[in-house]
Formats: sequence, structure tokens, C-alpha cells
Amino acid sequence: MHESELQIGDILFFMNASGFPDHVAIYAGLRDDTHFITHAVSDPYFSIMTTRLKPDIRPYQVYRCKDTSLALQTATRMRIWAEHQIPFSIEKHDLHLTLMDLPKLCHPKTGGTEQANLAASSFASHFYRYIEYAAHPQMPEFPHQDKPLEGMFCSEAITAALNVETLKQMNAVKSLAEMEIDWISDRIDSSYIKAWASKAPSSQQPSAQYLAYQAGLQAENEYPFGELPSNSQRGSDGPFLPSIAAWRYNYYGPIENFISRYLSDEKFVLPLDSKITTPFAMLAYFAQHPNHWLDCGKLDPEPVEYPLADLELKKQEWIDYVTKLFNDAKEKKEDILANCLLHPEIPFTFKIPSPVKRPRSLSVDSTSNTLLSPSSRSQIEKYNGVVAYTSPQKPTVSPQQNTVVRAIPFPSLGDDEVFYDSNKLLTAYKTSIKRQLDFDNVPEDDEMLRKEFASQLGFK
Repeated sequence: MHESELQIGDILFFMNASGFPDHVAIYAGLRDDTHFITHAVSDPYFSIMTTRLKPDIRPYQVYRCKDTSLALQTATRMRIWAEHQIPFSIEKHDLHLTLMDLPKLCHPKTGGTEQANLAASSFASHFYRYIEYAAHPQMPEFPHQDKPLEGMFCSEAITAALNVETLKQMNAVKSLAEMEIDWISDRIDSSYIKAWASKAPSSQQPSAQYLAYQAGLQAENEYPFGELPSNSQRGSDGPFLPSIAAWRYNYYGPIENFISRYLSDEKFVLPLDSKITTPFAMLAYFAQHPNHWLDCGKLDPEPVEYPLADLELKKQEWIDYVTKLFNDAKEKKEDILANCLLHPEIPFTFKIPSPVKRPRSLSVDSTSNTLLSPSSRSQIEKYNGVVAYTSPQKPTVSPQQNTVVRAIPFPSLGDDEVFYDSNKLLTAYKTSIKRQLDFDNVPEDDEMLRKEFASQLGFK
């Protein structure tokens, strides 16, 4: 394929001489005639970062998610994690190297399938991680003042983003704003889980599977291979509620039943445990599930030559952008920490929501709940094809039309702004919501939808 055929949300695998991938990125879009990708990188940034797509030694292998909305939202989520400078995890990189040396998992032909099977086997037992991330998707980890963030590996970040956005599409997790709390975490003392459970209904008590997961988060041997020393070194995040407190039990029932049901229905496009998902595992899973993933073939980008004067200017622009990005990310982390320190008490009072029928959220983030007025919601309910929750277990689509109201990712702020400045995104987001409610302009096919999203994201 040619780079002009790339679409936002495409997954690019960096192939090595042995024919399997050792790195993976997600396509972010075209800006000023330059293609960008977002990925967790090591040197020199050691973080999730959006960088220019460059020719590699070997052609990239490209896959495309057939769920257009999910692909776009995942690309947006990765960009926001780059904005918050989620670190690259060297520790998890080493864990993956240990994993790939295990018998059967190191085979150059079948190793990817074996690695995918391993990650799939612990998807259910580690699913709570995605619930936690979905409740505070801007910043997946709590930013301690005196401890480094755990960070992510390249394939881990994209796998986590895909599953987080899947849960947000389903409206399966409550936001922090809706719960009126500052943070939730599973890396907490067991006494806080017991305190929450004492107030929760019997149908929402922590399962044995959850308790085992929660205990493993602070153990070096969370997995039977390799070690994660930071698990014990990091310790507890603080006096927070557990992730299970954010689950919408009134919609989907017990978490474990939800996982079993949706796995059997193949609702998840990448049901793998992100922490042990390798690039090779991702590629093997994509190849084996053409119902969700389209093989777009090989990509060999053409090198871009800049005039010397333009090159120096672009270098300086990039330095200024990276400097601002790092400074803004530091401020964001400090703001989160400051808010939590201002409210150290834990709201153990338990609110049981009434099972009101409601439309599916239009947003990748909880801001849609405050931006959409009751009249706007009634407009959405009247629109043919709206997703309405007609039972606590299963959302259904109205049969009148196949067109479904799509989720909207964060738009860009325009060419005169650094395109990761989230402090001003709310105003731009309100504009995009109003535009979406003009139903005459709702895209009718994937190509139109992608163009609309690309325009909002500041790309072509």
C-alpha cells in the first residue's frame, strides 16, 4: 500500500529480519504533508510519543480495525496519553524478552500464536485494569510525587487503548466526575476494598478473581515468568476506591459474567492482557481474526526531503513543541496529585443508580454527559438507529436503520495551536458536539466518517 492510503487508527508493525515484528505504532494522521504515528518509544523520549513516520529498513505490515469509530477513538486515546507523557517501560520490555524466550513462544512461525494464546488466557483475570483506565482515561496511572509512573510497552499501550475505548463505547464504566471522586485504583490496601464492599449490595461484592488480581499488582511475581520489581517498590497508590466501584452493574451485571458473555460473542477486537501482549502476539491475533481486522499489506514510505532552511525551522519547531509538551504534562500530573491531596477522605457511601434507559454516550470521554442537555438527549433518542439500553444485560440497536450515532474523539484546536493542548479542548469539543447534533451532517459511510474525524483532529 501507499502512505496516502493510510487511515487514522491503522496499526503499523515494524518488521525485523526474521519476519516478525519487534515494535508497533498507531497511525495518527497527516499534518503539513507529514505522516505521524503514536507509539511508546525508548530513546530519546522514553514515553508514549507522536513522531514522524519514516522509512524503515523493511516495509511495515499494516492492519486496520473494521470498527471505524473504535479505530479513531483509539488513535485519539494514544495521542492523549502522549500528551500526558506516559513513560516507556523498560521493565516490561525486559519481561517481554523473557516471555519470548519461553519454549514454544520463541518459534519464528508459531511463536506469535502461542504468545497471543498466553495473553488471551489472562485477559479475563486482568480485565479490571481496563475498567480502572476507562474511569480516568486521560491518565491511566496515579502520578505519585516521589515514585515514577509504571509506564507501558509499545504493544501494551495500543492493546490497552483499544480495550479502554471498547468499554467506553459500551458505556460500561462510570467516570470519576459521575462518581464525584478524584481517583480510583486497584493498587490499594485491602482494607479499603473491605470498607467499600461493606457498603455494596451483595450482587456487587468483589469476586475471588478480582481479589487475586488486586493482590498480584503489588507482587514482583505477578506473572509466573519474569519479574516486575516495580510492583512491590511502588506500593499502594493511596486511599482510593477500587476499580470495581466504577462498573455499571445495573447495565451489565457481574463483571465476570460480562467478560464470559462478550468473549463468546467476540465483542472485543483484541481480548488480550495488555501487560504481556507482544507485537508478535498482536500481529498473529489480527491475522487470525479477519472479522475484526483487515490486512492492508506492506507499506514502504517514501523518504521526505526538506530544503535546508525548512529543515532547520522544522527542527526548532519540534524542539519547542517537545519542550512545551513535557512542561504541560508535568503540570497535568501535578494538578491530579494536588486534587487528590485536597480530598484525602474516601466516599464509602454507596449510591445505587436507578436503571434508567439512556442513549449510548457520544464521546470517548465523560464530558459528553455534561455537554449534552436533556433536549439534546431527546433529539438523539428520536434519531433512527440510536443505541438504547433496553435491558440491564444487552444493548440493542433500533431496527429502523443501520446507521448508528458515532462516538466523537477530541478535535484539534486549529493550525495556530500545539495540537496536544488539552486545557482548551473543552471549547472545541462543545463545537464538535453541536455539529454532530445537526443530523443532516451525520456521516453515512466510513469514508465520510474518517474525513470528518480527520478534519476535527487537525489532519487531512
